[in-house]
Amino acid sequence: MAGVETRLERLDRAVAENERRIQELTAKAQGYTSTYDHQKLYETIKAAEKLQHHNSKLIKIIERTEHKLSAIAKEVAEEVKQVEKPE
Repeated sequence: MAGVETRLERLDRAVAENERRIQELTAKAQGYTSTYDHQKLYETIKAAEKLQHHNSKLIKIIERTEHKLSAIAKEVAEEVKQVEKPE
């Protein structure tokens, strides 16, 4: 389980880093809007969209992994109940 926990932590850090970069790109895009630099604005928006798409994939992986962990925990809890159950 330690490996799964480490994986989830890495995924969480990647999502947080992407969010930070998206915020930076958003600030740049606002600057490009005010200076009417349409080419840089377009490129910046495309880069932010790409990061957001990647984040969506990472979040889906995190949710799937958490769901699997939850299912495993329920399974183990049921097995413990079976073992503890007097016959």
